[in-house]
Amino acid sequence: MSSAQNQSYARPYAEAAFQYAKQHNAVLLWDHFFVLFSKVFADPALQDLLRNPSISQTELVTVIASAELDKHQMNFLLLLAKNRRLIYFAVIADQFNALRDQDENILRVTVSSPFALDESTQTQLKQKLTEQFKKQIIMETKIAPELIGGLKIQIGDRVLDSSLQDRLSQLSQNLSRSDRFRTTLNQG
Repeated sequence: MSSAQNQSYARPYAEAAFQYAKQHNAVLLWDHFFVLFSKVFADPALQDLLRNPSISQTELVTVIASAELDKHQMNFLLLLAKNRRLIYFAVIADQFNALRDQDENILRVTVSSPFALDESTQTQLKQKLTEQFKKQIIMETKIAPELIGGLKIQIGDRVLDSSLQDRLSQLSQNLSRSDRFRTTLNQG
């Protein structure tokens, strides 16, 4: 199934869960619920069971879910089971987190660099991103030696790439186009 289709199946459940959690001042509780059960439902053996139409998802939920869940979370899992949507739990959790971040004015950013960024550089970068996007920035850093130099910043589905690797790739493409153009001129 396509990612867009998964998103559309998951969206109403994520929105309902977030709306309930927000109205009842339980966003953190539901966040923990989604973290825990995303790990549970990510198990490959359980994924196989969820895909099997002859297995009752409701029975799976009663076996898997702990007695420590509040009744609304248990009802949520049972609703997903009844509608055979447990397979989309991770997508629902991601959308719940996106709604929470949007509500709390948070922007998650991944910064890749060929070497570890010192604390001062991270602080300056976070400050610039905060000024530019007017949101609280939660920044994750990754070391990516293949970048050679510069930075690659991932913000949602957008990528700001100022890496040397990207510049070299663009230069290579431009040279390739230039060579093809010269070849075409020489043939004409």
